[in-house]
Amino acid sequence: MLKPMFSTVAETYDICNKFLTLGLDKRWRKACAKQSNNGCLTVDLCCGTGDLTFNLLKNLDQNSFLIGIDFSKEMVSRAIAKKSK
Repeated sequence: MLKPMFSTVAETYDICNKFLTLGLDKRWRKACAKQSNNGCLTVDLCCGTGDLTFNLLKNLDQNSFLIGIDFSKEMVSRAIAKKSK
């Protein structure tokens, strides 16, 4: 039931998230990423378009391992496109 919904909104997900949270989503991701531990395995389940995953990547060192995973192929495609930029 949720998979088709997230697949449908993937294209507008980021802008909707920013609008619905009044821009606080960016601050929440930064705060979460600061809590990450170096030298550990970190998994971002339901990573969506990858915004938290990329914030975590900035805060983790080379001894860390990071996985971002989502059940929506369209969301993951958007994350891959962001990483390519």
